[in-house]
Amino acid sequence: MSEHLSDAMLSALADGELAGEEMGRVEAHLAECPNCTRRALSESLLKRSVARAGQRYAMPEGLRERVMGATAESRVATPTSQNQDVGHPAGTKEDKYRGPSPASRDQDDGTR
Repeated sequence: MSEHLSDAMLSALADGELAGEEMGRVEAHLAECPNCTRRALSESLLKRSVARAGQRYAMPEGLRERVMGATAESRVATPTSQNQDVGHPAGTKEDKYRGPSPASRDQDDGTR
């Protein structure tokens, strides 16, 4: 191997996906190329660190069930036929951020 190892090849090496002849070629190249050896080590350390960081915190027992239950309850409590913004009571004439609704403009008595 006279060319440097590709990012994909280094990633496969760090993931343990190389075998046989391909692994032999990569090892021979790494023995002669300090640049690729540095990159391979860096890739391996990065992947190991990311994997450990993901295992640092465990999800509390039962959290998934509580979230899924709450989601299911909110779907039952909110009819899908309602197409209103949450937090705006039905029949309000004006939303302070968007201005009057089209329906309230039609019914406007001209006192604004």
